[in-house]
This record gives sequence, structure tokens and C-alpha cells, in this order.
Amino acid sequence: MLRVLRIGPREAILEKIMKYINISIVLLFFSGITSGCLPMSVPEKSGTGNPMVILFMIGPQLAYRRSSYVFYSDTAIKPITPAVAGPSIYCTSNIPLPAGLTLDPSSCVISGTPTTTTSVINYAINGNNSFGTVSANIAIRIGNTTAVAVYGQGGSFISGTANYGGISANSLSVPFGLAFDSADGLYIADYQNNRVLYYPADSTIATRVYGQGGSFSTGTANNGGISADSLNSPHDVAVDSTGAIYISDSQNRRVLYFPSGSTTATRVYGQGGSFATANLNNGGISENSLSNVLGITLDSKNSLYVVDAYDNNRVLFFPPGSTTATRVYGQSGSFSTSDFNNGGISANSLYNQWKVALDLTGGIYLTDTRNNRVLFYPMGGTTATRVYGQSGSFSAGNINNGGAVSASSLYYPQGIQVDEIGALYVADHNNSRVLYFPAGSTTATRVYGQSGSFTSNVSNNGGISASSLNSGVDGIAIDSSGALYVVDLGNNRVLKY
Repeated sequence: MLRVLRIGPREAILEKIMKYINISIVLLFFSGITSGCLPMSVPEKSGTGNPMVILFMIGPQLAYRRSSYVFYSDTAIKPITPAVAGPSIYCTSNIPLPAGLTLDPSSCVISGTPTTTTSVINYAINGNNSFGTVSANIAIRIGNTTAVAVYGQGGSFISGTANYGGISANSLSVPFGLAFDSADGLYIADYQNNRVLYYPADSTIATRVYGQGGSFSTGTANNGGISADSLNSPHDVAVDSTGAIYISDSQNRRVLYFPSGSTTATRVYGQGGSFATANLNNGGISENSLSNVLGITLDSKNSLYVVDAYDNNRVLFFPPGSTTATRVYGQSGSFSTSDFNNGGISANSLYNQWKVALDLTGGIYLTDTRNNRVLFYPMGGTTATRVYGQSGSFSAGNINNGGAVSASSLYYPQGIQVDEIGALYVADHNNSRVLYFPAGSTTATRVYGQSGSFTSNVSNNGGISASSLNSGVDGIAIDSSGALYVVDLGNNRVLKY
């Protein structure tokens, strides 16, 4: 006699098999098994004379890593590869994907090069096999070099006023650095207002402020005196894997560490453990001192990289939780020297560097600002192996490579970021643009701020708009969907593309 037993939760399998152990065949309909139809014989129950056969019948399983994606027109995407289970799955989309993107029906992978800009569109990707149907919902937007949102100007793309409407939870004055937390909450270092603002995902109104005692209407340097709560010209911000944040408090010559959700620092770098001092190279230049700190970033282990610029012309590496650096870039391994271009312009020297970013391999990108170049260092190495902006030369530091502005020239680069496919974004500060370099290439293929031209560098080209950038582009960040954010500090705003 054939009896059919439908089993749902994984933990109920053993109990129900034992209950029905006398039956000849058990069919298990169980979601979550990653194989196909799997017959399995088990020893016969004593006295029955018949083995029991278990047959697993698997419905389709389909899940994409993200619920939303942002791609950019005319740029090949990293294929979206879902987790798929069940035999012979076949995928379709409820509506056509953006032009240039395709869905492989047998693997459910989305790939291609989008050719047109779109707003956010919701798609249902349906997976089918002979045992059932499953649907995965994703949203896709195809952007270009025109911004879709603005922070700091009350929603206006044609205003660049500092503290538009007065110091508030949605005003900015000379912003610099950006960082996202795991929930896509955005931190902005609001330099001239001596504060860092936190914005929940997709909101342009801040809900938390660092450096002003909780007030959104003050912008006083070292409000209440130098302390674990004060800031003086914060330049950059980074978020670690616990949600704690680090702020480069540039004019206080320190980096502060704030536990997740707290606006009071509990750790300080550069001041010998004191929250009440702001000395330049406190105790002398060393592995514990800092001058004018600019960019900061963290690796996957929460090790901290600090750009110790101007006076010290170096980048320091701090192991997780330590306030003593164990590696130095730009000074040939010495923690007690601070010369710019120490030993001459080379693959080991730096001159007023600005920001630092990491790729997925642990490689380091660094904007060597006064040398008009970007340097790439393999993981753990302090000698650069690739240079942007100087036609491959490690011994040159010319503005725009000594010639006209182009797709491979730089003029005081500052902000920098690497995306998930290893492509590089560089804020080309004095050329009023952001350049996009495909992974491994030193020639840009996309430009923001110059209406598509790689040979112009006009500030606010065509007037202040959603497509222009002022002289002074800086911080760059990318959210979990792939959307690009750029600090247009000359216009006192942050743009989302």
C-alpha cells in the first residue's frame, strides 16, 4: 500500500518518519534541500520484510543577494548570480529587464551592459520546475552622471549656499568625508560646522549629530572645550563591522572612536590617550602621534588606516583596537620622519596625500594630492605598483600630467572609492569632476561634472545643477545597492547618482 506523507519543517522529519516507519514508500516534499529528486533506501524494520524508500521531491528555490540594485548606463555590470536550488529550474521576468540586460533562463543570472537610464523599476523573477514555482522580487535603477538626490540644499539642485536656510539637520557647510553603515545610514563629516551628521537610509534630514552636544543649530569648534564629545573641523568618517564609527578630527590632530549609537568617544588616537589635548605630533613624531589627519578607512578586520597629511606626509596603519601604528607609508618605513617626497618622487613617497580606499583583495588606493596622482599598493606592501595621472611614471608629479586635461590626467585628486567589481572612482578636485576607471585601467571611461567631456574642467559647468560639480569635489561613497554619492564641497552639498 502507498501512503504519502508531506513534511514541512526540517526538525519534524525524523519524528514523522519513525511514526510511519511501517509504510513502504514515503514521499518528502521539503523546501531547502539543495539536490534534486533523491531516492534513499534505509534498513527494513524488523519483521516487515520490506525496505522503506524515501523520495525527496524538491520545489524550486531562488534568492538574490540584494533586494535593490543600481547600475550605470554604458557600463558592464557585475553579473547578479542568485542562490538556486531544485532540478531543472527555468527563470523568466514578469516584465522586460532594462535595455542591455539579459536574464539567463537556466541559471537565472542577470548580466549585460545597460544602455538607457531608468528610474527604479520592480521586477519579479519567476523560477519554475516540475514541482512548483518561486518568485524573487528585485528593484533595478539605471543611473547616469545626473544626480537624483541632494543633501544640504533643501532639495534644490541649483543652490550651493553654505548652511542653506541656517544651520540645521539638513544643512551643510564644506562637507568632506562620507561613510555608510550596514543599514545604508549615511554619515557626513560637515567640516565647517564642526560636526558629523547621521542620516537614516534614503533620508536627507539628519537624526543624530556628533560634536555639538546634540544640537543641530550650532556649529562651534570644540563646543564646550576639547573633550570626548567635541570636534574641530572633522574631515572624514568610517564605520566598522560593529557599527562603531571613527572620525578624523583634523584640527584637534586626532582620530576619535565612538561605540555604535553613542556620540561620546571612548578611544583617541594621536594624543597619548588624552581627550583634552590637541597637540601637533604630541610627544614628537612617532607611531603614536598625528598632525593634520584627513582620510580614514577600515579593513575587514577593523584595522584602521589614517592619512596623516600636511606636516607628516604619511599614512599610518593601526591594528584593530590599537592606538600605536605598526606600518607607515611615505617615509620609507620610518615613524620619526615627515619629509614630503622623502628621497624624491617615487613609488614610496607622498606629498600631502588626502584619502585612502581599499579594494576587495586588501589592496590600497591613495590620493597623493600634491603629486597629482593616485597610487595603488598591494595588500601589506608600502611600495606602489600602479600609478594614475602620470602616464605610468612614479617619478613625475605634474598637474594634468604636464599637458591638457584628459581622461588620464589629474589635478589635486582628493576623494577615492572602489566598487564591488574593482572599478575606481576618483574625485579630481581642481578639475571639478569625478572620474571612473574600470578595474586595472588608468584611463577613465566615465566623467561626472563636465557633461561627458574629458577635456574640460569648468567649475559648475553650465551652472549649478544636478549634472555639475564645483571646484572642490571630495568624498565618495557607495551604498549597498551600488548607488554613488559624491561630496560637492564647493557647492556645500552631497549628490546621489
